[in-house]
Amino acid sequence: MKVKALISFSGAVSMTQGQTIQVEEGEVLTGLLSCGYVEEVEEKKPYIGIDLSNVASELEPQGEPKQKLETEPEPEPVEEQATEPATEQVVEPVAEPVAEKKSSKSKAVNANESK
Repeated sequence: MKVKALISFSGAVSMTQGQTIQVEEGEVLTGLLSCGYVEEVEEKKPYIGIDLSNVASELEPQGEPKQKLETEPEPEPVEEQATEPATEQVVEPVAEPVAEKKSSKSKAVNANESK
């Protein structure tokens, strides 16, 4: 029987959580199922290939559709405009006048001169 581990365990059979393996019917499987360590997984039947090459031609649309579907209009193509190559433009920084800072000593000197 194909089973999936609900938790990790180790013993006669070891599995990690989420692992799916085939376990033979017997005491070990019965014990794992009864303890809730594993759950039965539906076995997927193997895919049996069928040649559908002759069916493909029957599925292709024949003639015009009965109802025309509304679709968005296709966008108009954008014409590429010739652009001039970029020219290098030099921008010189503008120097701002710096205000003179008078030191505290010069203020003291100026104060003494005015007396």
